[in-house]
Amino acid sequence: MKDHIHFLVLGDWGRKGMHAQIPIAQQMCNTAQSNPIDFILSTGDNFYQDGVTSTEDPHWQESFLDIYQGTALQKDWYVILGNHDYHGNPSAQVSYHKINKKWYLPNRYYTFVKEINPSTSVRFICIDTTPMIDDHRLHSYKHSDILEQDNTAQLRWLEETLRNSTEDWKIVMGHHPIYSAGTNRGDQAELIQHIKPLLEQYNVQLYLAGHSHNAQYLRASSGTVAYMVAGAGALADDIIGPHEHLQFGSNQPNFATMYLDESQLRIEWIDQHGACIFQTTIGVNAAL
Repeated sequence: MKDHIHFLVLGDWGRKGMHAQIPIAQQMCNTAQSNPIDFILSTGDNFYQDGVTSTEDPHWQESFLDIYQGTALQKDWYVILGNHDYHGNPSAQVSYHKINKKWYLPNRYYTFVKEINPSTSVRFICIDTTPMIDDHRLHSYKHSDILEQDNTAQLRWLEETLRNSTEDWKIVMGHHPIYSAGTNRGDQAELIQHIKPLLEQYNVQLYLAGHSHNAQYLRASSGTVAYMVAGAGALADDIIGPHEHLQFGSNQPNFATMYLDESQLRIEWIDQHGACIFQTTIGVNAAL
């Protein structure tokens, strides 16, 4: 009887095969071949530099279909939008599910549940952080329809979703980190103010992000929420500096593989050569 789920996480990846996108895709496939996966999570910035223009954009073929073509990777991709996706046509990424059912982005923010075993489930809550960031809104000319997005409605939906969740596990995924040791892309004040309190109030175990082009694992000493950055799916160019909450950081391309059972979540970061560069465990009641 199945007693866990296994999934991969990567972010900031869609670069038409440039940098380390292809070797990372190969290592993802190797991982999935040795231990079959259930699905893949994308933390956003799916297409560089300027998103896609439509559902017919060649970027889909060049950055997605041609790269992640290994048989073991033919699973559902649960996707969120990043700020670079807003440079193009974010609605086209939402619409692409009608063309390719493996690309799951039904709305700009959404939730889904996976069963771990007959008595335990995990709720994933996928949010759209780009409209929440003041700097992006101030540069709205770069960001498609960013000013049309209603942050108040999204935060109300997030609070209601968390409050009504009865699952043992809750994982929230947003493109921008709450905490980050990236020297070019660090802590996000807007999310510390609006998102972090909800994570703590409703006992979320993990906040998963991209945006910083590196890998990080952070824990605030006063809280039980774990913070993870997975933003080096092709390029790791955001140098990691000192941060009071940082427990692990890597400036090399990588992805994460996660094993979730009823009591713990084990995370392993895998580099472009297939080496595990860090691993940690999060408990269902509090990070260990």
